[in-house]
Amino acid sequence: MQNYCTLVPWRGLGAALSVLLIALGCSQDSGPQGQEVTLPELNRTLQVWVMKNGSYPQELWQLTNFPALHGKRLPAPPPGKKLAIDPRTRTIIFADQ
Repeated sequence: MQNYCTLVPWRGLGAALSVLLIALGCSQDSGPQGQEVTLPELNRTLQVWVMKNGSYPQELWQLTNFPALHGKRLPAPPPGKKLAIDPRTRTIIFADQ
């Protein structure tokens, strides 16, 4: 059996790692005006959504609630385009409006 005294130095390691991870995760780009999500990020999140929920989201903005995309915003589509799920490829694309 290991002596408790040898474990004490490791006790603060979890707290230190937590503080470090929180500090690294916080930036001025987080929040509603944070950086844009890329299409590959959106498509990976879409795949996870479908595996978890068994269906596609009703609105694409719902994907930004996933932890991987939290604090990011959907990309602005080019003029005359909109974000949509392509039913053939089952991926998010910029489709004609």
